[in-house]
Amino acid sequence: MKQVIITGANRGLGLELLKVYLDNQQQVFPVVRTEEALNYLLRNFPRNCYPILADLTKDESKEIIKTYLGRYTDSIDILINNAGISGKGHEIDQVETRES
Repeated sequence: MKQVIITGANRGLGLELLKVYLDNQQQVFPVVRTEEALNYLLRNFPRNCYPILADLTKDESKEIIKTYLGRYTDSIDILINNAGISGKGHEIDQVETRES
């Protein structure tokens, strides 16, 4: 069984990906921003779905997600970063890059 995190998983592409992974018997950790979305997922996907309430625009979301995941798994196999965050981004010349 794979461990999958999907951000923005309560609608659109994120929700459809959630369904695909659950249909394939994977353990899914959807990250959602509202209690309404959390409750929707809890009601509609009772097996292998462990929704996480975290607002990715907030600094504390990293710790919330890390703590929650630690209750269920010690590794993640797949991360789908599907959350759309609006707001002012960075100009390309303001982003620091490095070679790996």
